[in-house]
Amino acid sequence: MRRVERRGLRPDGGGSIVLIDMSGAADSVESGREVAELAAGDGRVGAASRRPTEAKSAWRAGALLAAMERVALGGGPIAVVSGDGRTPFSWGLEIGRIERVVDLRAGEVIGLGRAEAERAIDAAAARAWAGSTRGGASGACSGDSGGMLVVEAAYELGAAFEPRSMALTERVLAGGAEAEAVMLRLSAVRRMVDQTSLDGAMNRTAVEAESPGKNAFEVGPLRSSHGRAGYEAAVARAVEYIHAGDVFQTNVAHALSAPFVGSTRAAFAAACERLRPAFAAYVERASGADAEASWANRATMSWSPELFVDVDAAGRATTRPIKGTRELGSAGELDVAAKDLAELNMIVDLMRNDLGRVAEIGSVRVDEARRIESHHAEEAGAEEAGAEGTMAGERHGVAHGVATVSARLRGGVGLGALLGAAFPPGSVTGAPKVRAMQIIDELERRPGFEGRGVYCGAVGVVRGDGQLTLSVGIRTATVEGDGAGGRRLVLPVGAGIVADSEPDAEWIETLVKAAPIVAALGASVVDDAAEARA
Repeated sequence: MRRVERRGLRPDGGGSIVLIDMSGAADSVESGREVAELAAGDGRVGAASRRPTEAKSAWRAGALLAAMERVALGGGPIAVVSGDGRTPFSWGLEIGRIERVVDLRAGEVIGLGRAEAERAIDAAAARAWAGSTRGGASGACSGDSGGMLVVEAAYELGAAFEPRSMALTERVLAGGAEAEAVMLRLSAVRRMVDQTSLDGAMNRTAVEAESPGKNAFEVGPLRSSHGRAGYEAAVARAVEYIHAGDVFQTNVAHALSAPFVGSTRAAFAAACERLRPAFAAYVERASGADAEASWANRATMSWSPELFVDVDAAGRATTRPIKGTRELGSAGELDVAAKDLAELNMIVDLMRNDLGRVAEIGSVRVDEARRIESHHAEEAGAEEAGAEGTMAGERHGVAHGVATVSARLRGGVGLGALLGAAFPPGSVTGAPKVRAMQIIDELERRPGFEGRGVYCGAVGVVRGDGQLTLSVGIRTATVEGDGAGGRRLVLPVGAGIVADSEPDAEWIETLVKAAPIVAALGASVVDDAAEARA
């Protein structure tokens, strides 16, 4: 595979607070209060800050769905990726047909040791490229920009690099059924639609005229795997571990799930229009006895705000960890939230350490210690104006605290070494990392949430020119079979826990994070506490 010039990355292988409004506005501001002020206005800070108009069609559900359906006409699964990580305003949407899938299973990578696991990842990527019509026969990248590898890395892949972090390691080494679980899925994709061609795509009316009723979907009431009481108990236990000195910070999640019927393509496109994510990904797959006509019945759908790692052609790796979340209208609270700032500072230090494992000496730097960004924001429609808690012109979304850390990679660093150094992402584990992962393993596993999977893992793309962009697999849902002939949508959400975390506030934070996606999918979250009182 062709090496990237100068750095040799193989495709297989406190600063000022700034507002970056990922839904259409950006400018420097003095504090998070300006983010809150957007809730009452049109979201623009200045004319020069507006998103380029040529990108807007990417998030019109009709145009995006039409392009997806056209690509799918040839049969087989499709993939969509968006967001290239260079700046918050570069997303480079691409749609293509999946030509080959290479799965790396737990039994093939866990227990090998870090170095061998890294080599196994690079070998899997080479196999995926070799099976693509856009890759060379030997697995070397042909240099054709029409080829790309879509990456789905399960959080549990971290056990390959840190065996003590999860009980999964013992179960896999004992020959348990979990040895067959997919840790890394690499899909070789032939790109067929990009941003330029999408700008001329059809509108929603044209799509519905082609296939009336085909693209409907419905998500049932979402229920938590833990329930409110169970989640708050898990947070309380995490705080005990912190006070005992086990960790400084850890992350605790629960899974919202519901029956799903209809088109995953339509669900993804509809949510993209409303959420306008910084990073988006949609990957179809079949399983078991699924016929080709059922490719779209199983899918990963990601609308992530967070960059895990981007590697450019010069070999510079950038990560942008997120810590601190508020509803958009309460963004000013982030200015004085010591807890959120402490969380971010700890994770910045962790990510500096992780990148330093594969970086040139002295090249790791904190480009920006903190910035306030708004994500998943939109103007309320006319039908929402006047609804309870909603005012005309209000914008919905979340505000986050974000830092930027970068480093120049050493020559010869490939995908395997990069994942080995920094995976799973520090913002969704904690510090110290291994002990935080052990606590996560203890507190999260229960029926309905046996593992994180791609949630809190990584989703993204290695392009034919050797550049790589992976987002953190948050705000990410999967649609799978429910074991009874139906399908379920699973949307995990979590929160960072520190010494002064309050369990009820952390529960609310997880729902704040989920709220834009829940609304975009036309769903609701069941209040199990209210049910218990009834």
